[in-house]
Amino acid sequence: MSRPSTAPILRPAGPAPFADRNRPAARCRGDHVVHSCTSAGILLRIALRGEIDHYSVAPVRALLVSAAATGARLLILDTARVTFADSALLKALALWRRDGRRLRLTGTSRAVAHLLATARLRGGCPAPGP
Repeated sequence: MSRPSTAPILRPAGPAPFADRNRPAARCRGDHVVHSCTSAGILLRIALRGEIDHYSVAPVRALLVSAAATGARLLILDTARVTFADSALLKALALWRRDGRRLRLTGTSRAVAHLLATARLRGGCPAPGP
């Protein structure tokens, strides 16, 4: 039986190794959008940053799939540092909510609040209100 840990499960975020040094780091595809991630029992805490789209959401999806497979049931997602988000984030959150897993948003950025409001208007929002 393993002990719960609150140690980060990812190394600190930084520019992707293949990032173009002549472009601003936040604009390069493949940059890490996971600012921090910790796990304790059934609880998973993730803080996101930067721009989340089809290209950059992969690490988030991978974390959610891995955490679900190891028994995590509650995700606390901090999006205060997110400057842009599109339907790719909504799709990742919808996958998390399957099988009764719960989601709580904290520090909702303006970009994420706008995305969620738009999704609610269209009837396809997988996340609770900000």
